[in-house]
Amino acid sequence: MHPEIAESLNNLGMVLKGQGKFKESERFYRRCMEIAEKVMGPDHPRVATVALNLAEVLEAQGRKKEADALVRRGTAILKRER
Repeated sequence: MHPEIAESLNNLGMVLKGQGKFKESERFYRRCMEIAEKVMGPDHPRVATVALNLAEVLEAQGRKKEADALVRRGTAILKRER
């Protein structure tokens, strides 16, 4: 897998999120995160960004518990990068 594929999936997720198509957006974000974790490692800042994007989509679907876990993960990754 190439990182650019993950970037394209993230962009598609953003577009769908902007259109209020949260289920579809979630699918693209999850696939993006899977690729980013494999290619860049689970603690890469890019993974954190996708986790935070996915958290927004889950929150919009009323899935607060899942969203909170992703926010914690994304935030922890970004804090380690400082």
